[in-house]
Amino acid sequence: MKLNYRYTRCRLGRAFLLFCLVSEIIAKVYSIVELEERVIVATRTPLLIEEVSPSVNVLNRADFEFWGDQSVSDALRRMPGMVLVKQGGLGSATSLFTRGTESNHTSVYLDGRRLSPGFGDTFDLEYLGLENLASVQMLRGPSSVNYGSDAIGGVIDLRTRRTELDKGYRFKAEAEYCSFQYHRTKFEAEGSTDKLEMTVGVNYLETDNQRPNNKLEHISVLPRAEYRMGKHLTADLL
Repeated sequence: MKLNYRYTRCRLGRAFLLFCLVSEIIAKVYSIVELEERVIVATRTPLLIEEVSPSVNVLNRADFEFWGDQSVSDALRRMPGMVLVKQGGLGSATSLFTRGTESNHTSVYLDGRRLSPGFGDTFDLEYLGLENLASVQMLRGPSSVNYGSDAIGGVIDLRTRRTELDKGYRFKAEAEYCSFQYHRTKFEAEGSTDKLEMTVGVNYLETDNQRPNNKLEHISVLPRAEYRMGKHLTADLL
């Protein structure tokens, strides 16, 4: 009995050592390499965050979830040198003042494409949600050399997210209810095939607000699709 017990314990010890060795080899072979975060808004070329000016800030999806941000304006309120003024409740006009400049002196971009301003030559930040955004990059200070005369105060570059799936589809939905008939529904989807990669975010908001006759109903959709035409050639659609 002692011999069999010692023999069994020896076999179990060898099997455990073999399992640890194989696990370590597999972990090295299939380890996920996490790339360092890069910023594009500073010079319109990808740079490490350590290589750019301290006037550049980046907020990612982890920051949005940690602080409970619902819109781009919520995220910008925490940034130094940026002041947002809202004229009323949800859906009212919101003005952004960067480093004391006028509200029409900050340009807003989506993946490097300039978004057209609305009335008053300012972008409607009150309707800009965070659905399907990977990060919000901000450059405070004069940037007219790279972005034109509308960027005297600074630049905001919204970067859409890319799917992490090699193949397949994934969906996510959230719903919120609160007082004043507040109702917000979020929906995000992503998918990938051999040639096509797509992500989309949908946000529906409805509320009566605190004042009478101030009801708001708004829906926003932000899609992104990328088609791989070749090994080094892709076409994207926003």
